[in-house]
Amino acid sequence: MTVHNQNPFLSTGDTLIYSAYYAPRGRGRLFMLAAKLSQRYLHPTDLLIGVIGSEGAGKSTLIQGLFPGLELTNDDHGLNVKPTPLYQFDPDDYFSGHTFHIDARYELAFHQKYEITKAISLAVLHGRRVIVEHFDLIYDALGYNAQVLFGIGEEVVVARPTVFGPFPQGIKKVVDSTIRFRRMAHSAEDITGFFVRRDFNLGPQLKHSDIKHGFVIQFPEKVTIDIETLEQQVKEIISQDLPIEPDGDDHICF
Repeated sequence: MTVHNQNPFLSTGDTLIYSAYYAPRGRGRLFMLAAKLSQRYLHPTDLLIGVIGSEGAGKSTLIQGLFPGLELTNDDHGLNVKPTPLYQFDPDDYFSGHTFHIDARYELAFHQKYEITKAISLAVLHGRRVIVEHFDLIYDALGYNAQVLFGIGEEVVVARPTVFGPFPQGIKKVVDSTIRFRRMAHSAEDITGFFVRRDFNLGPQLKHSDIKHGFVIQFPEKVTIDIETLEQQVKEIISQDLPIEPDGDDHICF
C-alpha cells in the first residue's frame, strides 16, 4: 500500500510518499516480507538505516530478513558478550567490515549518546552501512535522519525521509499505538489454528494471510466447519486471559 499526503507522519502540504504493509505473523512470513522490502526499497548507496518499534515487535527478525547473514549485536538471548564491532571500526583497516548493526537501546546501557553517534557518523562518513535499531532514541543526538526508516507495529512502514519528514518520533508514536492490535490478531489466529488442527486435523497445508485487525486462513479444499462454534471456542480461551509465551523459536504456549 502506497500512500500520498495526509498521513499520520506528515503535516498538511507535505508530499512525501511512504509505504505500509501488514506485519505478518511468524518469522517465516516476516522474512518473506522483509526480502521483498529489501528488493523494492533499499539501494546500495543507502548507508544509514533506522529501525523503529517496541520490544517484541519483530525488529530483529525484520533486520535479519532485510540483511541476511548480518550479525546482530543486541543481547536478546543473553549470549552476546563481545564488543559491538562498530566501535572497533578503523577507516584505515582495509579488511574492516562494510555493514554494521547497533541496537541504540541496548548500547545506551553501556555508552553515552555521543559515543554511539560518533561511532555511527564515522562509519557512515567512510562509506559503511549502519543499521540502527531503536533509531528514535539517538536521532536528536545524531542530528540527521536515516536515509531509510522502517517502523514495525501492526504494519511495517517504509519511508525515505526528506527535510519535511517523516521523523523517527512520529513513526514511533504510530507503530507503538498499533502493535497491540497485531498481537491480539496473531494470538487469536494461533488459538484458531489450534482448534482447527485438533478438531479437523488441518495444519501445515493451510495458508495464512493478514488483514487490518484480523487474519485470513485459506483451506486447500471446501471443509464443513461450524464457524459459530469455532468462534465461541476461541473466545472462551481469550476470555480466560491466559498468558501466551514463546516455546522455543517456532512455537508458543498458553
